[in-house]
Amino acid sequence: MVEKLYAADIEGFFDNSRDKLVIAVDLDVTSETGFMHLVRDLVQSVFKIRQLDTEEDFFAAGLDSLQAIQLSRALLVSLEKAGIKVSKEAAESRVIYAHPTVTQLAAYAFSLVSANHRQGSPTNGSGVMLDRRPYAVHSLTSTTGALGSYLLDFTLKCSNVSKVICFNRAVNGLERQTVVSTSQGLSTDFSRAEFLHVNLAEPGLGLVPEVYSRLADEVDRVIHNAWPVNFNMSVASFEPHVRGVRHLVDFSAQAARKTVPITFISTIGTIEKWTTPEVLVPKKALPDWSLAAIGYGQSKLVSSTILDHSTKVSGVPSVIVRIGQVVGPRGKKGKWNSQEWLPSLVRSSVYLGLLPDSLSTFSDMGWAPVEDIANVVLEVSGVTSLWTVEEITGYIHAFNPKVTEWSSLIPILREFYGERIREVVSLEEWIDALDKSQVHPVGMDNNPAVKLLDTYRSAAEGAKMGFKAVPLAITRTESNSFTMRQMEEVSPQLMRNWCEQWQF
Repeated sequence: MVEKLYAADIEGFFDNSRDKLVIAVDLDVTSETGFMHLVRDLVQSVFKIRQLDTEEDFFAAGLDSLQAIQLSRALLVSLEKAGIKVSKEAAESRVIYAHPTVTQLAAYAFSLVSANHRQGSPTNGSGVMLDRRPYAVHSLTSTTGALGSYLLDFTLKCSNVSKVICFNRAVNGLERQTVVSTSQGLSTDFSRAEFLHVNLAEPGLGLVPEVYSRLADEVDRVIHNAWPVNFNMSVASFEPHVRGVRHLVDFSAQAARKTVPITFISTIGTIEKWTTPEVLVPKKALPDWSLAAIGYGQSKLVSSTILDHSTKVSGVPSVIVRIGQVVGPRGKKGKWNSQEWLPSLVRSSVYLGLLPDSLSTFSDMGWAPVEDIANVVLEVSGVTSLWTVEEITGYIHAFNPKVTEWSSLIPILREFYGERIREVVSLEEWIDALDKSQVHPVGMDNNPAVKLLDTYRSAAEGAKMGFKAVPLAITRTESNSFTMRQMEEVSPQLMRNWCEQWQF
């Protein structure tokens, strides 16, 4: 409590005495492996109690808030010593909370190195001249959503980004963003952001012609993240969102003097019914309607096909990122949306007093914390990496290749909720109890999983039919993304963090 009350004073003290209080480490910015080892040395210079493993949580190991501030300062000074120019905000203490292991912090810091090199390098390594001005203006859709807010925060931290245009449905975008980012412990410095109220389903995005033309001239890349996460809707109900993809293609093609690529956040749900488990799903277009099981995945498949066609016909390049299950944050602030399938399952389990012993096919969805997916998207899009448009156009698979073992998370759930969870039962028994609970007049806040009953049933039936995780090719993603190469499975400690955030 005292540390929180005097946080501003503590930060100021470290600011004024930074060079005296921290010792810079000589970072090897030419080798990712060497860079991570030196970041570990940097962490160890602050946390002097014992040697930390690369995947060990700093704060679970005993790092306190004062040391977090000191570590952030040491990181900033070390990067500056290595000739990497970063803003002060890019190395604030909240960065340590959002990346609380050596692996995660190294991945984040190396993304700053990559971004810095892009800004300063005159060629792409093959002698081809690159644009020396900052890869300046990015347009992000749905920046107030769970993933979007992290995409915005990480993009604004990039020194090679001069401005971010935020396309949102809300009229009061800035006010809404401030509330959301504050709740997630993210920066609320939006001096390099412009918030616009848009309707992607309308031609011209619902903007006046003058603004539309200005943006078409300014924007260098579009990252399309806006999409309703609803597994009950039919594909027809997603029609306005599919139309929005087509209108973003028009927007990109409007830029006569340059090429404006589009990164589209798709889903592994577009290939959910892959029938040859011995063969990896390739990183290419798969316009087979039968591969997508539900309206959500089908709508993403249709949109991906539109983008593929626009690349061939109009020359609009696209990066289509098939992502797995985006889960809650690593950081202490923010939370996994309580209306989504797992939070709803946990909340209803507390209400029922029963917890399922398995998640069926849901455990194989590539669970990855929201910060990790945001970093992967920006890395494979060439925002925080050195990749050119030609190198990254096409399909990317972004998910956690380390399978989450539900059995390893059950003990922490039972410990956290105590007697409120009386028994662990089979998934079928849990679904049956959930079905029967509908007769009781209980608000959805206490028993939200009822709304997703058909979704859970489908997962259980899929397991009975032998459906397993779709094997995805990840070689290209790993070569383009440092974060992807360093992912680890979801830990019991991370589940506890989400439970504390949900406060069910």
